[in-house]
Amino acid sequence: MSSAQTLKPMTSTMWLRYMVEAINSSGQDGLDLAQKVGIDLDMLHVPEGALADQLCYDLLNAAALESGNRDFGLAAANTFKPTAIGALGYSMMTAENLDAALSRCTNYIGSLTSATSARLIAAEDGKCFEIHFQHARLPEVRQVHEFCSLFTLNFLRWITGQELHPLRIAFTHRSPNRPAIYRRLFRCPIFFDAECVSMQFSKAQLAIPLLTANDSLASIHDRFAEQRMQQFGVSPYTQQARRLIAKLLPDGEPSRNDIATRLNLTDRTLQRRLEEEGTQFSDILDDVRQNMAHIYLANENISLHESACLLGFSGQSSFTRAINRWFNCTPRELRLQINKRGGDRAPKKTAPKRRL
Repeated sequence: MSSAQTLKPMTSTMWLRYMVEAINSSGQDGLDLAQKVGIDLDMLHVPEGALADQLCYDLLNAAALESGNRDFGLAAANTFKPTAIGALGYSMMTAENLDAALSRCTNYIGSLTSATSARLIAAEDGKCFEIHFQHARLPEVRQVHEFCSLFTLNFLRWITGQELHPLRIAFTHRSPNRPAIYRRLFRCPIFFDAECVSMQFSKAQLAIPLLTANDSLASIHDRFAEQRMQQFGVSPYTQQARRLIAKLLPDGEPSRNDIATRLNLTDRTLQRRLEEEGTQFSDILDDVRQNMAHIYLANENISLHESACLLGFSGQSSFTRAINRWFNCTPRELRLQINKRGGDRAPKKTAPKRRL
């Protein structure tokens, strides 16, 4: 691959994994469908990983076809899991009100995917939140657009603690002529054949304070979201090195030669390619570990010892020193800071059909 080659639009493996879990909850085999559409199942175990955005469309379209449910995207989004959007969600949670949360989404949506952008613009009696999908005009976009839109609305309902009903919602696809399901789920006028997917909120709705607001945590989550955004725009060899490091860390700290071998390169060639892209292996390794540490420590089901092992550290002391260098606190203190958000308000999740 040439270092000048353009990267395909990528989406977080955390988001794809959530789609797989949603498919499992519908009674289908999400992992089997994922494999059929070309998803590397090993990558679903990599919290920091990313896969081609097109796979989101392929996966949900395959699920809709196999289930025979033309409204599959809407049904699947009702399995809502607030942590599915990772750094983006944590950043939005810390905002003061709904307006600020939507603004954070426009700033940090790039931490979830490089194929989608968002903007918040003034509208009559409030603001319009626009979501611009790169594949908006391709056939068969309905499942993904409706899945993402309903998930977003469910997330906003969760952080506000209110049953939000937007003033209106618009989609780019044609009307499926089944208004009942839209009225039940969105509780607002729905428009089709629009220029972009959008939701409009009133001034009163935008002023709703968030139950999860936490100004002291905002800088931590914003920095994490900014780092994740940068990863989706990195050059090809850096991207591949990041992916492989994240995949190999649970087995111990990988060397540059380990990564070079898996890329069919010599160690010296990989070093030169990374230097051409403005980075070096040690910096990539450190950055991957830092990002994944934030993810593991946010999950209280993973012990501190397990976190250290998953990050490839030789012992707890080296893990503690790294956390102190990155975040100026201990692993336990960072876990307490991350989870001081009212996370116990999340709804119970349906157990997946197969363990990922």
